[in-house]
Amino acid sequence: MRAYPSKMCLPQTKDVGTTYLDTIRDKSNNKIESLSDLKEMRDNGDTNISDTVVKRWGVDLFSIDEYKMLEDHYKMLKKQNPNCDSNQEIFIKDLCYTKLKQLEAIRDDKSDDFKKFTELYRETFKQAGLKTVQETDDSGDETLGVTLATISQYTPEEYYQDKTLYKDFDGIGDYFKRFVLRPLKNLMTGSTDRDKEFCVKDDDSDEE
Repeated sequence: MRAYPSKMCLPQTKDVGTTYLDTIRDKSNNKIESLSDLKEMRDNGDTNISDTVVKRWGVDLFSIDEYKMLEDHYKMLKKQNPNCDSNQEIFIKDLCYTKLKQLEAIRDDKSDDFKKFTELYRETFKQAGLKTVQETDDSGDETLGVTLATISQYTPEEYYQDKTLYKDFDGIGDYFKRFVLRPLKNLMTGSTDRDKEFCVKDDDSDEE
C-alpha cells in the first residue's frame, strides 16, 4: 500500500481523458497497434490477418474489421483489373480508402459525407482508367439441362448412382412391410412374425 500513492503520481497516469475504459474500448475495436500485437492476436485465434495485409494499409490505423473491408475491396478491384500497372495500383489503394470512408458515412448516417466520398470515388475511378465487370444472375432463364450441367460440376452424378442411398428416405416402404405385409402374411400362412419394435415378448407374456 505504501507504494501505491507514489505510483499514482507517475506521468503516464496523468493523461487527461485517458482511463481504463479507453483500454477496453481499444480492445473491443481490435485495433492493431503493431505487428507484434497482430502476432499475439493470431496466436490467440482472434484473427487470421497476415502481416502483408497490415503493412499494405498501414500499421496502427485500422481495426481488424476495417482491414478486412479494405482487403476485400482491394481483391475485388484487382480481380477485375488483373493487368493494372504500378500507377493504377496506387489508385486502387486510394479507392479502397475512399470506399472505407464511404461505408463509415453510411453507418453513421452522414449523407453529406457519403455524397462527398461517392463523388471522390467516382472521380478517382475514372481517372485511374479501371473497369468493373457487372455480375449478373441469369439462372432463372437457363434450361433444366444447363442447370443440371452446372450442378454436376460441383456434385458429380456418381454420388447418386448408389440407388439405395435415398431409397425409402421417408420410411413408407418400411412402414408398409411392417404393418401391412407382415400381418397379411400371418393371416394367410398362419405364421407368427412379430414387429421388431411393437411386440410383446414371450418372457413378458409368461410373467403376466
